[in-house]
Amino acid sequence: IIKNDDLYKVLKKKLDKNILFKKKIIKNDLYFNDIENEYDLIINSDQNNYISKKYFSKKLTKNYNSNAYTTIISHKDCRNNVAIQIFTKFGPIAYLPVSRNKTSIVFSILNKENLDEKDISNLIKKYNLNYKIYKIGKIDKFKLKFSLLRKYFYKNLLAFGDCIHQIHPLAGQGFNMSIRDIEVLAKIIDQRIELGFEIDSSISKIFENKSKSSNFIFSSGVDFIYEFFKFDNRIKNNFSKPIFDYFDNKTQLNKYLKNLANDGLIF
Repeated sequence: IIKNDDLYKVLKKKLDKNILFKKKIIKNDLYFNDIENEYDLIINSDQNNYISKKYFSKKLTKNYNSNAYTTIISHKDCRNNVAIQIFTKFGPIAYLPVSRNKTSIVFSILNKENLDEKDISNLIKKYNLNYKIYKIGKIDKFKLKFSLLRKYFYKNLLAFGDCIHQIHPLAGQGFNMSIRDIEVLAKIIDQRIELGFEIDSSISKIFENKSKSSNFIFSSGVDFIYEFFKFDNRIKNNFSKPIFDYFDNKTQLNKYLKNLANDGLIF
């Protein structure tokens, strides 16, 4: 696990040293009209800007009517190398190791639960099984929704990252999906360069053909898992417990599921 701010700083530092990298500040929406005609290929990963709102608004969407509460806890130094997820009556809470004395928390809670920050802190402590907590950091909150873009590109504009897909954090696969998309896109660009072809809008169609079906199946699978555990929670975990007991004794199946989480679907 790496903190988002730390990752951003590392990437920015590397880009600043790259002579091919040039930074431009977009001051208003009118500037987008200029850059649309200035470049052969534009990769847009901001789902809230002018380009996304104008060209990439057609999506499959689902409101989970839930909020994710995230924070980092400081705790006594320990061998902290295993992620833990607990399915509570409020929703799933994940404890994700950052270091030997810090752990990231993602707690998904249905909106019907009227909880304040103090309540969230108490629940984190209640469901904590492994840590002697010294401090709970600032608790951030964001709405949870499912979103899949119907069309990945428009002319020389290619949607990317959260613009393409947003999924429930239950399986911890949102960022992994973006990393896999980066790998696919990078390979396409490398192949174009090796063959002496231009880096232009034709890349977008190839990327969509390679990624769209696997992204759809994988995202839908995560949504199914969420709905399953939501239902299972209502009936006191009568389904999930025997399923987990079965998986515990299936080494090869567990290995396959781990590979699926790491590598995604491969066609």
